[in-house]
Amino acid sequence: MSAVIVAGALVKVALFGGENIQQLLHAARQNMPHHRFLVLMGINMSQMVLAFAFDFHLLQRSNAASFSGVAADAGRPGCSSISSTSAP
Repeated sequence: MSAVIVAGALVKVALFGGENIQQLLHAARQNMPHHRFLVLMGINMSQMVLAFAFDFHLLQRSNAASFSGVAADAGRPGCSSISSTSAP
């Protein structure tokens, strides 16, 4: 199941990358106003973040040990992202 999720994520990388390049080229050809371009890129980035957050959620649900090497407090302000159990 994890391989299917990872394969799907790789396909999404290609699709999102292609879509972003197409939109960049379209914006350059149409001389799109800067604020409109930023809104468009913001929407694209939000879609990517949500899509990959869903992938990580699926990985966690399908195999709870998927993130066993990641410190439980990683990402919290003031905390080191390096696990205290890892050897130097």
